[in-house]
Amino acid sequence: IQVTLESPPADYVSVTGNVTFSYIPQSTYGFRNCSLYTSQDGFYRVRQTDTTILPRQSNTFTIYELDAGPILWNVECVDSYGTTVTGENIMQVIVEPH
Repeated sequence: IQVTLESPPADYVSVTGNVTFSYIPQSTYGFRNCSLYTSQDGFYRVRQTDTTILPRQSNTFTIYELDAGPILWNVECVDSYGTTVTGENIMQVIVEPH
């Protein structure tokens, strides 16, 4: 089981506050869910969860109207056997005032 964070790349700058986070989950056994974690309000926690996962393909979460400042993000996936994995690194997005 593996999760590859696709985009946005590290230190990406958003001028609109709208960001689409994409990732590629891989598992032989399928997935129960994948969740987007962000620090958008100062607390690193789950913001969105998807239960319709496309294995070995790009999947996305979109968050609108993020507040200005640096935001950490990662994706955690749980396969059908309950094994949990996150992206290799926590990434950062920088949101410009808008």
